[in-house]
Amino acid sequence: MLRRCLICLCLCWLLVSKPALAQGTDILATADNAIAAGDLVGAQQQLLSILAAAKEPDIVGAASIRLSHIAQLRGDLAAAETPLREALKRLPAGAPAAQPASAAIYLQLGAIALARGDTSRAQLALMKGIAIGKRVAPNDPLLLEAELTLTTAEIRAFLLTEATARLAGLELSLDASSPRLNALYQSVKGELFFRQYDYEPALAAQRKAREIFSGLYGRNHAETARVETALGSSLFSAGQYAKATTMLQHAVAIYDQDPRFYAPALAVTLVNLGQVYYATGRTSIAIAALDRAVTLAQQSSGQGGQTEATALLHRGYAKLRQNDLAAASTDLRAAMNIWSKPETGNRRAMAGAGVWLAEVERRTGRFADAESVLDQSATILTDIFGAESYAMSDVLLGRAELAMANKQPQQAITLLDHALGIRTAALGSNHIASLDVRSIRAMALAERGDVGDARQQIETVTAVMRQRIAMQSLGGGMPIDEVEAARRLLGRHVVILDQAQQTNAGDNADIVEEAFAVGQLARASAAGRAISDLGQRQSIDNAEAAKALRLVQEDVLRWQMAERALSAQVVAADSHADLLAAQRDVERLRVAAASATSSFAESYPAQAAKTAGSSASVAEIREALHGKEVLLSYLTLEDKSFLWVVTKQRATFASIDHDDFWFGERIRALRATVNPKAVTDLSDILPFATDAAADLYAGLIAPAHLGPDEAHLIIVPDGTLQSLPFATLLSRQVAPPEDFAGYRELPWLIRDHDIAILPEVGALLTFRSGIRPSAAKEPFLGIGDPLLAGTATPEAADATTAELLRSLPPLPEAADELSTLAAALQAPPTAVVTSTAATEAMVKSTALQNYRVIAFATHGLVAGDFGRLREPGLVLTPPSTAEGPDDGLLTAGEIAELKLDADWVILSACNTAAADGTPGAEGLSGLARGFFFAGSRALLVSQWEVLSVAAVQLTTGALQHLAREPQIGKAAALRLSILDLLAPEQEDYLAHPIFWAPFELVGEGAALLSRRAE
Repeated sequence: MLRRCLICLCLCWLLVSKPALAQGTDILATADNAIAAGDLVGAQQQLLSILAAAKEPDIVGAASIRLSHIAQLRGDLAAAETPLREALKRLPAGAPAAQPASAAIYLQLGAIALARGDTSRAQLALMKGIAIGKRVAPNDPLLLEAELTLTTAEIRAFLLTEATARLAGLELSLDASSPRLNALYQSVKGELFFRQYDYEPALAAQRKAREIFSGLYGRNHAETARVETALGSSLFSAGQYAKATTMLQHAVAIYDQDPRFYAPALAVTLVNLGQVYYATGRTSIAIAALDRAVTLAQQSSGQGGQTEATALLHRGYAKLRQNDLAAASTDLRAAMNIWSKPETGNRRAMAGAGVWLAEVERRTGRFADAESVLDQSATILTDIFGAESYAMSDVLLGRAELAMANKQPQQAITLLDHALGIRTAALGSNHIASLDVRSIRAMALAERGDVGDARQQIETVTAVMRQRIAMQSLGGGMPIDEVEAARRLLGRHVVILDQAQQTNAGDNADIVEEAFAVGQLARASAAGRAISDLGQRQSIDNAEAAKALRLVQEDVLRWQMAERALSAQVVAADSHADLLAAQRDVERLRVAAASATSSFAESYPAQAAKTAGSSASVAEIREALHGKEVLLSYLTLEDKSFLWVVTKQRATFASIDHDDFWFGERIRALRATVNPKAVTDLSDILPFATDAAADLYAGLIAPAHLGPDEAHLIIVPDGTLQSLPFATLLSRQVAPPEDFAGYRELPWLIRDHDIAILPEVGALLTFRSGIRPSAAKEPFLGIGDPLLAGTATPEAADATTAELLRSLPPLPEAADELSTLAAALQAPPTAVVTSTAATEAMVKSTALQNYRVIAFATHGLVAGDFGRLREPGLVLTPPSTAEGPDDGLLTAGEIAELKLDADWVILSACNTAAADGTPGAEGLSGLARGFFFAGSRALLVSQWEVLSVAAVQLTTGALQHLAREPQIGKAAALRLSILDLLAPEQEDYLAHPIFWAPFELVGEGAALLSRRAE
């Protein structure tokens, strides 16, 4: 299983000083001006010429420090030390005239050591420089800057009492006329607040520092880039991933003004950005950023440098997440090789990479190699920290998982007990890292045959996870890393229940019920952030609820940050860390957060229910189903997957011997043959991937053992399955037809089954508990064909959302599509709103509850598009200058605030149902939840960009079938419309799934009237 790395790249802020010593010469002043103007190359040349001729100590020191400062801005810390070391050799030892320069050099060396992460060395150098400086120039502002740097070193060494006292004293000495010192003070204060998990003031201080630096040097100066990198790190740690991405992207844009000169800093920033990308599910983009980081590191420092090793480490982890095990092994071994050399030695980093590499080797079946790598990591970590250190718990987990793979559960239990003892002592028994070990131990018990004990232990883990998920969903969402951990832990519970039902000869109804509940909880952990975003927005209309919710969020966030701070202390293995006191703080804050969420749920049950999402029991689902309906609910994990089948007559669940990666590979292969982006004429259409479609049917539908009367499928997809067009699955293996007409005869799933998609199981109860057909008077409203320029995407990281949207290509056929839909529903021409009128402001100001059918014909974007979007959304005509609530993108959260009474909403747009198989895009779950919260009963959505020739026929056809036979329901109407395209009287090419496969019905697919009659 994937676990957190022992070694993380530090997104630290190096506090550098502009020396105040010996600045009297004109040429030094000229160099200073060049640095301030961002001309670092020119300044560097001038300073080198000064050093070549200088003999005076103050000139040598000042020029060397400036050269070092330039190297630091470039990100080359090794080069930053060189002129300082050379200057110390040139300064006359003990001479009074050399003392000011010596002081400044030691202070600069301390700052560099701090940037390298060597806090002990940094403190020594800084204290030495400060001591000399106080003797020779006690009032020099440089000493205040040095004290701020020393405070940062104390913070990173977890000497928080000392740091707090020092910072309080420095605040009294600050001069308002020195903006740079005030900016540095704000940044240090922000870091101290973060170490004390006081989130809001921490970010406020760092934003203030960025504002000051930007005012001093301009938005595009290297100084600003460095500050923005620090702020990006803090935003990432606080879970504000979109803002972190934007901040780091802007730093990259600054360095890209001269990528050769800034190559070292650019490489580091790209590594940081790559981590944000893969942590938010954008693995392919992460790998691209890390590829460039590797290249830049090699070009700037030669092969085998520290930055290259770090980039290789994270690229290896990203490849591991993609299940590209061969590439992951290559990168991780390359990083370890760099760290094993004397000149670039980093034994701790090497040990951390070894833990990941061992997982790669285990998953590829090379158990002996995995054991060897773990032994190597264990030797290193024992030597550095001791056999009972927290770092060793990862090795013990790796060994336990290896023992499980070797069918040695008792050995695994022994190792897990050891690891659990370490983690419980360091973090407490209910920390997510401890729960991880407890869940694996339950798995080992089940493997040993103690299924009853395993169930009992995993149930206690799930109980804790249930509370954590509920708290964090209400409090603003779970951190990305905990979302992944929660799915692993809860997935193990389902695995154990599957083993329980295999060994139980009696009735398994209770096991099925428990598994059904846990499966929903696992899915809710991943969707918690999206649900939370929407639910919280819904409470805005209630001022008291909004205020109470903000207080809950603050309590939950304090607890989250306290846990993160405790984890950081433990991973740092710092002897100064008072872990028991920190544990008490975490528990105190957890209790406060739990109490706050419980009180909110009691006081505002409606808002709490929306925020937490809905769940359902087997009995409730069976009661809600009718006729020939079958609920198919999936959970896809890293090792295997599960399927629940619920009908009026039966409820079962079973394991599927395929994991999320297996499904993802086949979904990508299938989607590649129905991608219209490269299609300019019929000859460009690829043969459909019938083998993948048949494999997916065998893996997903065949295990349900559908009966001949079970024709109406209600599917709850998970993970990569959200991007699967289920209608295209084939019930047997067939070769791709030689011509288009041959596609008519293939055994498509849609031929015999209606298909409705739900974002979560509990949505079925929502749709079927009191919801009635629309009472709206107007038949139709169509919105689309926004005014777009179709220009190249702006490269500036600070481009507004409106500018980014304006760059999208126009959709000239969208207006005709909407007009055709309006005519089919006998709506007047005024029911179609396009071009400059199709704005976000228009949508929000229209009484949408008056329309039974609402259609959007526009681009649909998913989370992660443009490298910054957190929520999916629909593109409307961007405003000329406005940014904010009316930026041209109608997001899922804004959709949730609309008031609808629509039988269905048609989204004829690309990417509105899901992403390209990458988890986390929240296309289906995000937009669907938004429209369902707003009051829509069903959505007709497209999985990808639709070829207009079929889009109009499919959408109008579905509406016409439903108008003629309202008792059949929407899902059946869509199926009949698809079958119309497959009919012999149609053009042959329309039988290819590229034309009909993207459309699916999300939400209530049955007929409300006919069900009430039943």
